[in-house]
Amino acid sequence: MDKPVKQETIKYVVDTNVWYRHLEELSDLIAQGKQLVVSGAVLRELDNHKSSLNQELAFMSRKASRFIKDNQDKLTIDLQDYNALWILGHEYSNDYADNRIVACGKQYGGIISGDLNVLFKASGLGLDVIDLGEDLEVKEDDYTGFKVVEMTKDEFIEFHDTRLHLNEFELLLNEYLIVNDSETGESLQSFKWDGQHYIHIQKKTLRSKALGEFKAYDEYQACAVDSVLHNQFTILRGKAGTAKTQIALSYAMQQIQTGKYSKIIVFSNAIPTANAFYHGLVKGDLQTKLMDSSIGNILASKLGSYDAVEAMMMTEELVILPASDIRGFDSNGMNAIIIVTEGQNWTAELLKLAIQRTGEDCKLIIEGDRHTQLDGRQYAGSNNGMYRASEVFKGFHKYGEIELQKIYRSEIAELAEKMTEFY
Repeated sequence: MDKPVKQETIKYVVDTNVWYRHLEELSDLIAQGKQLVVSGAVLRELDNHKSSLNQELAFMSRKASRFIKDNQDKLTIDLQDYNALWILGHEYSNDYADNRIVACGKQYGGIISGDLNVLFKASGLGLDVIDLGEDLEVKEDDYTGFKVVEMTKDEFIEFHDTRLHLNEFELLLNEYLIVNDSETGESLQSFKWDGQHYIHIQKKTLRSKALGEFKAYDEYQACAVDSVLHNQFTILRGKAGTAKTQIALSYAMQQIQTGKYSKIIVFSNAIPTANAFYHGLVKGDLQTKLMDSSIGNILASKLGSYDAVEAMMMTEELVILPASDIRGFDSNGMNAIIIVTEGQNWTAELLKLAIQRTGEDCKLIIEGDRHTQLDGRQYAGSNNGMYRASEVFKGFHKYGEIELQKIYRSEIAELAEKMTEFY
């Protein structure tokens, strides 16, 4: 790889961990006349970590963002998406933020980091590096339910033919492996570790008269469908529009229609959306109050109308229970699918209570987004129920979890995610 042409004035792209640990040193470098660059990859990492359940990480992310905002007239903020694969070569996967940061650094001539990996890559590419010493790596302990690896097609064939019995990627029980083509980035196949082998995941279609057909658009959705089909307890996570609720309800409606389960029980903790005006108390009986809350809107939007929701409630194929009423509820013998909606808005104590309602003949699905859709401070950090459930149940033989990755609702919904990336 040719060395980049040295610029008259080198600008230094600052690695993410430096923003966490070395703000004082960065101030000194600015005072010395060094020109620092904030890349889009770094801004996205900082923004994602502001709502981290790791309290230290969230604090440092907010502090770094304030520093950048206060010094933006002295910094170069580059929001361009640099593709590491195109800029650095095929050996540099674009899936890793470090590679995208180095790719940005190649355009400016310099990198500031304390990460040996980043420094070695940057030095090897001929960049001017400033080593701020060994960084204490800051990571969010965040189980996603899958791991992504890259292989050439020949490597994949060899893996598929000879190594499916080896847990070389150290997956937990029921954790998924998604294999991407290292040359094109396209998904080759997904697998699940069953304790003895990597099991090939087939893309199953969910069908019901009420919701029609649901077909997985990608390997993450295929793994999510596999989990609800084969595990007694599944957590589906993802941003708005990733189809977590659609998958849960499509599966549930299919099972009701085929008679495998008798009813759907929805647990709802109807919290007003954060930063939105609250209209006060809703008149009417409990059913009216529920239908006028977020759960009524969610179900009506998926099932087609409020009348369709109420018709299922009349036949008791659908039961909606507010979180305030679930203590003492026992689903044993009900042969039901229990769905916990907006799971991010449940504390650990409250979600524990909900999970304990699950009978042996029932299935439990919790769906939500604990990164960007928290509607109250009481649900943040280690007190978040979805976070604690993931910590406790991951690796359990009846449990699966998937964090869905791509927004399919619309191009507008996908682009809207960028509105809160940095401001």
